Amino acid sequence: MKRCRQWIGLWPMRLVVAILGLTLVSCQVIPGSASASRAGPLVQVKLIAFNDFHGYLEAPTTKSSVTDTLHPGKNVFVQTGGAAELATLVNSLVAENPNHLVIGAGDMVGASPLVSGLFLDEPSIETLDAVGLQLTSVGNHEFDRGVPELLRKQHGGCTRTTMLAPCQAGHTFGGAQFHYLAANVIDRASGRPILPAYEVRRFEGIPIAFIGATLKATDQIVAPDGIQGVEFRDEADSVNAVVADLSTQGIHSFVLLIHQGAEVSGPLNATNCEHFQGGILPVLDRLDPRVALVVSGHTHEPYQCSYRGFLVTSAASYSKAVTDIELTLDRSTGRIVSKSASNRVVVGEHPGAAAEESGYRPIRPDPTVAALVQRYVEMARPLAERPVGRIQATLTRLGPGEFECSLGDVIADAQWQATRDSAHAELAMTNPGGIRTDLSYGADGLVRYGSVFAAQPFGNTLVTETLSGAQIKAVLEAQWSAHPERPVFLQISSSFQYAFDAKRPLGERVLPESLRLNDKPMSLEGRYRVTINSFLAAGGDGFTELTRGTESIVGGLDADALESYISSHSPVAPTRGGRIRQVS
Repeated sequence: MKRCRQWIGLWPMRLVVAILGLTLVSCQVIPGSASASRAGPLVQVKLIAFNDFHGYLEAPTTKSSVTDTLHPGKNVFVQTGGAAELATLVNSLVAENPNHLVIGAGDMVGASPLVSGLFLDEPSIETLDAVGLQLTSVGNHEFDRGVPELLRKQHGGCTRTTMLAPCQAGHTFGGAQFHYLAANVIDRASGRPILPAYEVRRFEGIPIAFIGATLKATDQIVAPDGIQGVEFRDEADSVNAVVADLSTQGIHSFVLLIHQGAEVSGPLNATNCEHFQGGILPVLDRLDPRVALVVSGHTHEPYQCSYRGFLVTSAASYSKAVTDIELTLDRSTGRIVSKSASNRVVVGEHPGAAAEESGYRPIRPDPTVAALVQRYVEMARPLAERPVGRIQATLTRLGPGEFECSLGDVIADAQWQATRDSAHAELAMTNPGGIRTDLSYGADGLVRYGSVFAAQPFGNTLVTETLSGAQIKAVLEAQWSAHPERPVFLQISSSFQYAFDAKRPLGERVLPESLRLNDKPMSLEGRYRVTINSFLAAGGDGFTELTRGTESIVGGLDADALESYISSHSPVAPTRGGRIRQVS
């Protein structure tokens, strides 16, 4: 059975040439999975979906809440995740129906643990190919290291596009065999998507168009210098345009893979979708109803919900689950006439006695994927296991409703002290989104470099620049600009303090008289040396005022600063807070 890969537009050549040389793009024949016999008016299709893999080749150390299969109404905690276990479950689902496709909803790489991040996520791309992934939308984290690096991940090669060197695993990186889709990521020069907007797959001759998109706000949460010349357009408008165009070509079944999501509390395999809310709802409110299924991500929440006629799914994150989706196609009309989904838990090798008594059994790891992961684990082990220092208790990242956290305080202090002598820094600020995990207290409080890297995995450099007191206040006011109800609180060093009143109007919430540096009042007219990371320095998270700093000095990596601080201050105790005060 022949399947022709459908393209919208051509590759933006100025981007491709930069890393790959001249490339000719054309429609190609894609070999399909086995076809079922042509019998009866209906065709059954199975889709196996997951999202937000984030380079978690090994199983996460935390457990996940799942429904107790033997005792309805109860939950139990189970060890979940792991690429080798994911592969086994995917393979078992694939075997159930020859009409199948393995799909994703973005953030397959980025913010990755050391075993993948150290090698520019090449291990994750190779592992996802081995798992069987075939199509996925891009997510915001696919742009962490810029568009040229994303294109290298798709097409392969060893052209250097980042501070880290590619192809450090002893072989030429071949690129992803699965296909990235990006309908709303547009090259400004050509006006066309930087990657295919969609791909059509045929099941017993019936076409289904899979359209990929990421959240429009991606340009607000990735480093601007990596996405220059690229525009992130409205999600619904972009997808609707594709649907309208393909409908004129006789395609009547559509699936959206989108890296945007909802917030629904509950266990991994819950079927309850009460309080369904989040950033994807405004997209769904305007989405063409001819789209039957929306596979989503970004929020790391698990759900399978019906909303305005759309079936909307997400398999949480870190390979903890996969969504088993069943579609029924009408052979005469080519339309999806029924759809259902359930999240299947990827049970780790050691779920625990309580879990096993609840009906959960560990999944046997796929030996091929396990061997591939282990190869990279061994390569990264000397660096990952290097002792750094000790902590006295777990250092936590920012939680819901919080505006200061112990790990944020320590990271800001580390960045301030790393640049205090070399760049004359007087204070430091860091974004909470760059802090990816807690530093957990383990045996004797020992911290190894792998944990440091997991907390600060982006490879940002430190930038020290001069700002006026008024500019610093403007930066702090911008914490409420994008989402007044969900402000992005920068974490600050111990040399700096301020207070805010959340009941005051936007732009007036930071009290000028509360700005203090080393326990002395700051002047709005004064000039101060401030250290931030390169993501913020480029205006990331909407902090555009930080692009106007002067006398910039670029320093080392953020993870190296944290390592040095823990080593020199060992054992590090959690801070007592008080740097940021809420007065109302």
